[in-house]
Amino acid sequence: MERRAKVNLGLKKKTPEEKLKLAQLLAKKLDNNLYFPPPHPPLVPAVVMANNMISAYKEFLSGNKEVKQVYKQREKQLDEMLINIANYIEYHAKGNAEIIKSTGLELKGRNEPIGKLAAPTQCRVRLTGNQGELLVKSKPVYGAKAYLIQITETPENSHSWRIIEGSTRARFIIKNLISGNKYYFRIAAIGGSGMSEWSDYAAKEAP
Repeated sequence: MERRAKVNLGLKKKTPEEKLKLAQLLAKKLDNNLYFPPPHPPLVPAVVMANNMISAYKEFLSGNKEVKQVYKQREKQLDEMLINIANYIEYHAKGNAEIIKSTGLELKGRNEPIGKLAAPTQCRVRLTGNQGELLVKSKPVYGAKAYLIQITETPENSHSWRIIEGSTRARFIIKNLISGNKYYFRIAAIGGSGMSEWSDYAAKEAP
């Protein structure tokens, strides 16, 4: 059986200028692309972030060492945006190489299967401003088609964890929580080779 085509982002080998060009290319190629219906991932914000990263990068190269942290933080945020866009493309392309190539992206080599996905990292819980509601998110995992989230109030009890939602994004709004109760969450990624390990858990008291 033919292996499903995968996106090759190659972010680790790309310069800041190349990442800017990639963000611009994706925004152009996905606009009015019939293979990829809205809602789209944040294409314009990715281009804006790329331009902001380049500005800080140029300042850093000109000798302003104080902006290095700003440049690195913007680059990290841009990488996360580009990974989310790549996951969106793979999800809708369903392994079709020609559809992926319509976005201008390169294909992962046939001898480079993604393999088992890494567990999501940087799982965090934030308030949304609404009573009984929490935002849970993690860093996106390259190659993930979807994500699952588990919840418990007793993390030391392995049998108490239960799956409550699935999503194509590593971001969940959890509602109808009991105010004052502390909840623990963890996230797993799902790809062509199955499910990853669960992330480290994060916790917060429901407002």
